[in-house]
Amino acid sequence: MWWTEEKIGYYETAARNTGFHKDIVKAVERFVGKDESILELGAGLGYATELLAEDGYRICGTEAEKAAVETANRRAGFPLLQQADAYSGKLEKADVVLLLFFGNLAEEGHLERFLSLARHRIIHLASRHRGYGLPGRKDRSEETRKFLASRGLEVETIEFESDFDQPLRSIEDAHRFFDLSYGRSDIRNLYIAFDSRYPYTFRNHKSLVLSVIEKK
Repeated sequence: MWWTEEKIGYYETAARNTGFHKDIVKAVERFVGKDESILELGAGLGYATELLAEDGYRICGTEAEKAAVETANRRAGFPLLQQADAYSGKLEKADVVLLLFFGNLAEEGHLERFLSLARHRIIHLASRHRGYGLPGRKDRSEETRKFLASRGLEVETIEFESDFDQPLRSIEDAHRFFDLSYGRSDIRNLYIAFDSRYPYTFRNHKSLVLSVIEKK
């Protein structure tokens, strides 16, 4: 289980204090019409899902973990997300399948699954994971680009930057955050913030790659 109570708490604090999800939604909305339906897979805590719904898009968000679904629905005040497995669950097709930090397109069977659910296109967002040397987290954008080209798919790619800084209450809180998120107590990129509630901030600048894959 990824979404523990602690991880949810840290993520919600960062989401409330940054424009990260607004930046993502702004990029996504360039490639979706208001007349198109959206199926979001692996929606996590549903922040982007909620913003798209508020902007008038017809979106169905799904997430496998119960804790994340309950948190998102409680925050939104309505059934924003439904609990469903993106790979084995029976899901209704949509015009657009949205994958935000979810799904390795080059992994066997994944692309086929996502294409089977999309009428028009897939929108896939990934982070380049630059600068932290995190085990298991690497920039797969070039690998994904080559894989999609080998499949003869039409892909448009855009890159943009956004900050998802993590406000922290103390040095002890910072160590705990790093342990949970990165598996180590490395507090590099920790800065003093002039905020009595959160006197420290982990600066998390992200380089993002959005791939829009048109279905043949």
